[in-house]
Amino acid sequence: MKIETFMEEYWEKQPIVISNREKHRDYFQSLFTRTILEGLVAEKKISFIQDCNVCRYKGEVRESLNGNGIVKPTKLKELLDQDKATIQFHQPQRFQESVWNLLEKLESYFGCLVGSNIYMTPKLSQGLAPHYDDVEVFVLQLEGEKHWRLYKPPTLLPRDYSRDLDQSELGEPTHDIVLKAGDLMYFPRGTVHQADTPSTCSHSTHLTISTYQRSSWGDLLSIALPSMIQTAISENVSYRQGLPLRFVSDPNHQASSSETGRKMADLISQLSSHIESHGQEAANEMLCDFIANRLPPFCDGETDLAPRGPMPSSDQQVRLRFPDHTFIVKRQSEEDEEEEDEEEEEDDEEEDEDEDEKEFQVFVYHSLHNSHLEHMMCSEPKEALGIQLPRECEPALRALQECPQSWRNVSDISQDDAGSQMIMSLWAEGLVEVRDTEDTL
Repeated sequence: MKIETFMEEYWEKQPIVISNREKHRDYFQSLFTRTILEGLVAEKKISFIQDCNVCRYKGEVRESLNGNGIVKPTKLKELLDQDKATIQFHQPQRFQESVWNLLEKLESYFGCLVGSNIYMTPKLSQGLAPHYDDVEVFVLQLEGEKHWRLYKPPTLLPRDYSRDLDQSELGEPTHDIVLKAGDLMYFPRGTVHQADTPSTCSHSTHLTISTYQRSSWGDLLSIALPSMIQTAISENVSYRQGLPLRFVSDPNHQASSSETGRKMADLISQLSSHIESHGQEAANEMLCDFIANRLPPFCDGETDLAPRGPMPSSDQQVRLRFPDHTFIVKRQSEEDEEEEDEEEEEDDEEEDEDEDEKEFQVFVYHSLHNSHLEHMMCSEPKEALGIQLPRECEPALRALQECPQSWRNVSDISQDDAGSQMIMSLWAEGLVEVRDTEDTL
């Protein structure tokens, strides 16, 4: 199936199962197996709850079988073989390089965070109650078989995941499927689902890949609108005019009245003049959050992405080392924003300042120093890492970004101080690779 067909006919619309078992089976099993989990439990300090959740759905009730502290190999075997519990192993890309490699590529393709979980369920057992998620879901069947039932979404493309649902709430399944090793299934967020392991295998292992959480038009607007409103209040007296007397206390001035509705609609329509600038700022904010939290580049297990070799000289060539992890953002520096705020306070009459005259800087953000060991596990907000460059560097930066496979002469870029500063800064961050010009001959 072509990617275009999938995006047009299935993405955010309906489930699909792709069976190509002979082609996918070996690769899928290289991602994760029970043997790999047993090895991790024996060698690493795998904790209950933080690293793995243990549960069982029995008698239409979901039970938690989590222990305390570190998971011991004997306890893992007991949970799977005797208790018939499901092991939900969180974010295996932290420990398994093949999963890191896969998810890093998917994050570059989707342009947003991609997480994963391993589900290991013994035969004749079910781990979770019926529910739906707030993410787009891809299921890769790695070992054994899994019986899936999918149901119509009660809410299309929800922004929150559901509680555990009762069987009486489900209705008839839209899909009743048995996935075997090598099979791939996709379903949109909001799709109610439940799954159990049939008697035909000792256990089932599948990898759930999830993405597109909080990545809707509504999320973009929720970031853009507050700043748009603040700008409108600052620049347009209509937004600063007082409400009618006794507006909130007089029933005749309720917010649902037609006059109030017309006034609010007019003010909202005037916000459209700020969409271009604030829409881009909101997109930049989402981008920086993605950069700060995404996986770093996968380089066959290499973790040191510092600059290699001598600093570039004028007789050499450069190109971006990790173009999928390097992002160019034009915005005001914090110093410029502070100075502008002070100027506005001093002189409110300069409201018609030409936007093009504002001092913008170019920021190059990257994810080279992110830790795959913390991916999707950190609850604290992170700042995107990067460097600030003069705006004169933007054309050369764009040229490097738009043709990532093309080598460019250092001498062509570093014809002035700004160009020289840019090359050295990119090299110091490990963002460019260098070769001698004679290597092209």
